[in-house]
Amino acid sequence: MKKVITIEVPETRFKALENNISNVLELLEKKEVNHEKQNYTPKEFCEVLRISLPTFNRLKRDGKIEFIKLGKRTFINSSVVEKYKQNGFNA
Repeated sequence: MKKVITIEVPETRFKALENNISNVLELLEKKEVNHEKQNYTPKEFCEVLRISLPTFNRLKRDGKIEFIKLGKRTFINSSVVEKYKQNGFNA
């Protein structure tokens, strides 16, 4: 059997909480869900742009690719991928 707990709360506080919950639910309904990938691994970056890993490493070494280091792992933001898809590596 489930246990029921009763808590006394002033009505004004309860109404404020109820209003806040409604506002959060409205915001969540309006928010568009972004299913696009946010960060790419070097391998994924190379596959998307159809370049080799040695080419990626050369471009990275030459400062032509912006990247993020998390510990030993390297990631490239999706905005960087889109930039190179549109403009190539000479821009």
